[in-house]
Amino acid sequence: MTQPVSRSSDSAASPTRAAQNVETSWWAHALIGLALVLAGVYVIANAVAATIATVALLGIVLVAVGLFEMIASFWTKNWGRFLLNLIVGAVYAAAGAVVMYNPLAASAFLTLAFSIALIIAGVVRIGLAFRFWNDLGWLLMLSGIVGVLAGFVILGGWPVTGLWVFGMVLGIDFLTYGVFWLAYAFTQRRSAAANLVRT
Repeated sequence: MTQPVSRSSDSAASPTRAAQNVETSWWAHALIGLALVLAGVYVIANAVAATIATVALLGIVLVAVGLFEMIASFWTKNWGRFLLNLIVGAVYAAAGAVVMYNPLAASAFLTLAFSIALIIAGVVRIGLAFRFWNDLGWLLMLSGIVGVLAGFVILGGWPVTGLWVFGMVLGIDFLTYGVFWLAYAFTQRRSAAANLVRT
């Protein structure tokens, strides 16, 4: 005669097993976070080189997209779409080639566009803040003010800011994302420890 399976023992073991799985994986998330933080610090310390590399990579992407668009145009079934896709692809490829040829000039132009976009987006957020004031609108307004000020600071130092802005933004992005992963990893570790104590 078969013995009934004890579900209570399985249910008791499942939190422990889950906690052990988390215990073995939290360090991987911590390593990701640490790598991103170190990469962010390095990029910020070498913002000019990072800006040039970022803009050059953008040029490569534009060329690749342009070539793909041009090749794909030969599979279209009417002349109008064929010409449109071919022209759009050629424009992308030409823009990418120009960016790759002179990434410093391209970064200066992109920084100018970026600063103007920051100012416009900040003004829009300030306007929307009054509409959503009861739903943390003050935070939206603060975000808009920061955006406008950042835009004017970048614009005031242009074209010199074109040498470092994108590298700095990329470094800050790496840094903040790395901090998030580190915080997440240690939260996982505390949660696993708490689950083991309860079981």
